[in-house]
Amino acid sequence: MRILMRVIFGLLSLVSITNASAAPIKIDLSATTSSTPTAGIAVMDFIDGDGVSGSSVVIRELSVLPSIIDGSVTQVNQGEYLFTDNQVISSLFFDLTDVYAGFNFIIDSSLVDPGIQGFPDALTLSILNLNGTPLFTTADPRGADSLLVLSANTKEVYAPSGFTISLTSPNSVPEPNTLLLLIIGTIGYYVTRQMRLLIALLAFLGLASTTTQANPTDVTAQVSIVSAPLVYNRTTQTFDGLVTVRNVGSSTLQPSVFLVVSGLPNSVSVYNATNFSPEGKPMLSLPVTASGLAPGQAIKNFGIKFRNPGNLRFTPSFNLLSENSVPRASTLISSDGGEVSLSNYASIIFPKGSFSTTQLVELSVTRSPETASDFEVSKVMFDASVRTSYELRLNSGTVRPQTDFEAVINVPADFLAQVPVGSEIQVFAQIFQDGGDEVLDQFELFDSTYSSVNNTVTVTLPPEAFTNRRNTNQTYEAIILLATTPTKPTIAPINFLQNRTLTIAVEEPQPLPPDAIIEPPSIRALTRLSKAAATACQGSSLSSPIENGEVTSPYNGKNHYGTDYRAADGTSVRSMADGVIEKIGFDERPLQVPDPRSGKMVKGWGRYVVVKHSDGSRSLYAHLQKNSVQKKVNDTITQGDTVGLSDNSGGSSGPHLHVEYAPNGKIYDKKSKVDPEPCIDENVTGSVTVNDNGSLADDAFTVAINSLIVCKTAIGASNTCAVGNLRPGSATLAVTAVIAPDNVGTYEISLADGLTFSNGTTYRTGTIPQGGTASFSITIP
Repeated sequence: MRILMRVIFGLLSLVSITNASAAPIKIDLSATTSSTPTAGIAVMDFIDGDGVSGSSVVIRELSVLPSIIDGSVTQVNQGEYLFTDNQVISSLFFDLTDVYAGFNFIIDSSLVDPGIQGFPDALTLSILNLNGTPLFTTADPRGADSLLVLSANTKEVYAPSGFTISLTSPNSVPEPNTLLLLIIGTIGYYVTRQMRLLIALLAFLGLASTTTQANPTDVTAQVSIVSAPLVYNRTTQTFDGLVTVRNVGSSTLQPSVFLVVSGLPNSVSVYNATNFSPEGKPMLSLPVTASGLAPGQAIKNFGIKFRNPGNLRFTPSFNLLSENSVPRASTLISSDGGEVSLSNYASIIFPKGSFSTTQLVELSVTRSPETASDFEVSKVMFDASVRTSYELRLNSGTVRPQTDFEAVINVPADFLAQVPVGSEIQVFAQIFQDGGDEVLDQFELFDSTYSSVNNTVTVTLPPEAFTNRRNTNQTYEAIILLATTPTKPTIAPINFLQNRTLTIAVEEPQPLPPDAIIEPPSIRALTRLSKAAATACQGSSLSSPIENGEVTSPYNGKNHYGTDYRAADGTSVRSMADGVIEKIGFDERPLQVPDPRSGKMVKGWGRYVVVKHSDGSRSLYAHLQKNSVQKKVNDTITQGDTVGLSDNSGGSSGPHLHVEYAPNGKIYDKKSKVDPEPCIDENVTGSVTVNDNGSLADDAFTVAINSLIVCKTAIGASNTCAVGNLRPGSATLAVTAVIAPDNVGTYEISLADGLTFSNGTTYRTGTIPQGGTASFSITIP
């Protein structure tokens, strides 16, 4: 009864949907209570929902004249404006010094019913704050917070709290039965919703169920699909519509049921799609209860969101697929831990203490276009290629796990057959990152173990893999998938003294030349990572990406997988090592709720550049000025060269530089991103050190591991080169004399941290001519 009373009292300003005529309509927004004057922006959008011309609307007798006219809008007389549907969206913007002072106008419409395809053309009204996002929360079921949606057959009114909106014929009074229809209809909706939630709860309280994938069946002929108009949602930057699906057949549609969307241009996507059809079309899972959709029953006002960055006109069409079952399992996890398993897909193990009280956790298999797009953005830092055709999705409701958890993932046979030669199977989890000076939502690589016996991959994931910032219902979800990276180790052949003019036996200790220094010089090098050396460099020598760079938000490997540096707009950003420009991109994706620090409704790197270094590692420089990158893809870049200029693009909360560093997992012991700071300048010590030990100090060398150049020496005092954190196993270490003025390059190699040459020793010295190479087999513990 309490719920029912809340519904009644909360619905006095919500929805009425009735037939609309072409007769003139007077629309009046007025406040019902006094309030502090508040400035805002009224926006009228005329949206073409069917991709076909023919509709028009005239707006006249405006209480406030527009300040901005955008799209297919023409002023026909003083204070009179004509909308046509020649563009997908056309708008009038009105500056209101006080929204509580009211706003009114008269509309003459000639709106065309779209028939069976697309959405109805419609005029919508919204009130925004001065930042361009909705000023009020309304009962618009799309979540777009619109106040008015008017189409050929319907008029939807969503008055915010403290306001009334009247729709009348000029000089007439409102119809008296509108409120009664509103309350009855909305109570019915809420009661139905509560019953569905109860049914779902009862199902969840039973034993955990696991189902397997079935081939979908097209059941479009058994349903009617009716669409309600699109509204432009300025929060998510999507076009949001509603569809109602009714079972008009004689048999019950069993779950799961999917709405498939066709007829979209390549650049238009379904933002909230949950899967792909067998033909690759985006589809959405409809909320059908376990008992199915019986004849006569309907799924009403189901929301669908279109991302349309190019504002293209389109004519969507719909069909319905039904599956007898979908890959989904749920289990109650107690405070003592537990496991949720989905046969043939994965088992997720939560240890004791993951949840303080018993929590329902669901594991499902999805094929989301949004997830596919997010992975495409993220994969560049790992050179990931083939991925599984689906992702695993975990949902833990309103509670996030408090501990790490383990996933044992089955490797699909079709995926395994596509693994490229020289590649390894890796686990990626999408991490929502707001621990730095920006908001990112990238896939990160996590170290895992592949079992060829069981054909599974086992990985430990952190609780930060769960986030409630990605979906509209604010439940915690984790997204996991498998993909390949070209990191399988290969051992380069021993190639001693290429282009040699001196004869020296392979891997035999060489007598010191006359100008050799017996005492090893002081060195600057890099160390292999150990548990005791948490701040040790986990890659190769780097230089600072910014002059006098001050770290404002360090890498933490939880909710921030990069390092942020203080940088005013326009500060020069420098490459941390030699390499090639691999990617110049722009990453800006919508957020569900604004970043509280900046108010931005976007996440992502903004303008970013990825450099692939000579050892195969990669560095990324983000939030740059959009037009500041002078280099092109495939251009070479030298350590210290300008990459671009810093800025505040993407999900940045303020001007700064965001840097990410991913060592090449083919030779280094870390395949995931690591903190670059310990690798910069004088912060490092090392496990492999190469230097010129001649008295003249006039030689320079490059050092390669398995044919990949990892570092180089310089002539003069700082004539050392070092690498560390190498991948365990055997490798080929090669030293090449790139500068030897007297044609005698005098080198010295020292190994540390348990590394040895093939004969168990840790020290080599000798001479090679300019251009010559000395190669050694080394063992890495």
